[in-house]
Amino acid sequence: MKAQTDYEDIWRDVWGDMQRYGPVHRHHRRIFHEMLRDVDASGIGSIVEFGCGEASNLVSVGQRFPNAELYGFDISETALQRARSHVKGRFSLLDIQKEAPNRRFDLSICSDVLEHLEDDVAAIEHIHEVTNRYALISTLQGRMRAFEKQIGHLRNYKRGELQRLLASAGFEIAKVIEWGFPLYSPLYRDFLAIGSAEELTRGDYGPLKKTLCNLLYGVFSLNSHTHGDAIFVLLKKRVATIPNVLATPAPEVDILQFTAAGPLLCVRPFCRNDDYNQVYFDTNRMIHEAFAEAPDFVQRDVSRVHLR
Repeated sequence: MKAQTDYEDIWRDVWGDMQRYGPVHRHHRRIFHEMLRDVDASGIGSIVEFGCGEASNLVSVGQRFPNAELYGFDISETALQRARSHVKGRFSLLDIQKEAPNRRFDLSICSDVLEHLEDDVAAIEHIHEVTNRYALISTLQGRMRAFEKQIGHLRNYKRGELQRLLASAGFEIAKVIEWGFPLYSPLYRDFLAIGSAEELTRGDYGPLKKTLCNLLYGVFSLNSHTHGDAIFVLLKKRVATIPNVLATPAPEVDILQFTAAGPLLCVRPFCRNDDYNQVYFDTNRMIHEAFAEAPDFVQRDVSRVHLR
């Protein structure tokens, strides 16, 4: 049986200020803004982060969408207490691989979490279930180091593996960035794997550590944006990609009832009257294409698309 990682201890004794001041996490937030640059802010009224930690990512993305309500979920109460102390938002305990929240969000974020989860497929499916428009996922790929296993990493993805999992859950992949070669990975990660070097990143950061982080942040700006072990994927819900579907209210996809032939789905995008016919036929086409991609797809009648 695998030993359970105690994330309360890790948040108290290991991660400390790393997520707020660490050069890699700061570059993650810079890349988040780069990936979200073309997303219409008027369509983002709520943002959630799964595995939010002390919520530095949530605060940063929230600056891009100032009218959005912020929500954060984590399995560590220690992390959530830190988040509540400096962020105006709603924070709750939740394990995304075991359950989904009972509401939906316009933008879902999950950063540096999937590599910790035994059931990453269930987590991705739950994220898809509660995402109205966009999701932003980041994790690691390539070779795993021993020190990463000590802080709960269970996997690094093979190249292309994450994208396949996300597409299988029903997401449309909008943009992918692979970052970090060569200064972050392999060089920096290999350095942290030497002896107790990784312990230098732990705990609270004083003036010296913060200065060193600023220097490393500048150095890491030289890393490649097309090759590296840090992978970032911007995703869309398929209905949201159809032209002239309104951002607000967000499209709705629900199960109306279960029948002998299978679940009866209701797909409800919203549009202007002048765009009704185009959105209606494009949505029907999207539904057919989505089911046709399923390996066990059998042609059946497609239920009506409800447009408002």
